[in-house]
Amino acid sequence: ASSGDDKTVRLYDYRRSVNLAVLTGHQEFVPALVFQPGGKLLASGSGDGTIRLWDTESYRAVAVVEAHPHWIHSLAFSPDGLTLASASSDCCVRFWDIRNPVQPSLIGQTADPTGPLYAVAFHPRKPILAGAGEDRMLRLWNVSQARSPRCIQSFEAHSRAVASLSFHPGGAAL
Repeated sequence: ASSGDDKTVRLYDYRRSVNLAVLTGHQEFVPALVFQPGGKLLASGSGDGTIRLWDTESYRAVAVVEAHPHWIHSLAFSPDGLTLASASSDCCVRFWDIRNPVQPSLIGQTADPTGPLYAVAFHPRKPILAGAGEDRMLRLWNVSQARSPRCIQSFEAHSRAVASLSFHPGGAAL
């Protein structure tokens, strides 16, 4: 899947270099995409503040969530695929219960960053979410209770804004 400045999300059969679908509906640039583990859903986040959940078989939006009042920069699914985290220019990470993907519900949010968040990533084996952004700080939250995520560690990661995060598949490094 790819997304871009044209406000669309596109799905491809990369083996044949074929565009399978153009998914439309966002009103602004779409900087965030992530497949749910298992691949049944694709989540997209946009500058319009919405998250769209797309069925990857029918290519239709199953939900549109007014998620943030500002740009969404990053999305991440929990390893079990039941929670979606969204990072935004509004300086928080929000957690969405998507057990019912037609009606995702807000279950919690962080409160401690001091600037826009550009990246989030779930630890592959532990209830930890990493987040970072404009303030150069890398934060780790215990999300065993997504309703009330607790910052367990923070430190300056870069001399300027942090743009992206990724955990090692085994969880040994970030």
